Amino acid sequence: MGSRGTYWRTARFASYAESDLLWKKVGEIGGVKIVRRPDKPNGSLPEFAKTSDAYIGVSSEGELESLRVYEKGFPVYEFNLGHYWHHGLPEGAIHVHEFTKGPDGNPVRSQEGKPPTAEQWEKWGGIIRKMKERNKE
Repeated sequence: MGSRGTYWRTARFASYAESDLLWKKVGEIGGVKIVRRPDKPNGSLPEFAKTSDAYIGVSSEGELESLRVYEKGFPVYEFNLGHYWHHGLPEGAIHVHEFTKGPDGNPVRSQEGKPPTAEQWEKWGGIIRKMKERNKE
């Protein structure tokens, strides 16, 4: 899995401040791990990835609520399902937050959620549809 840990640009993930044991795999959809951190039950996801290109987060109610996508271990964007209170979007609207690198090299998540691009939807739409189906079960 991944964690906040220490991200070294030259060695990628040579050192971690947090244990990988904090994240528990609780399922999988289309090869993407569904993870939960018992001490942070509200959909928390690893800030860096070590074993996957994406992780799915679970809410405290058991809903699959987010899909975070990584490139070379660094988050690039995150799909959120629902969040009707978010930027005036209607209930159930899927939106995407992008990540940039902050001055300290750690991820900074954009505040504004945007609709997924055609490219993002083509690559990840199948996983998102399966997430929504599982939430209806």
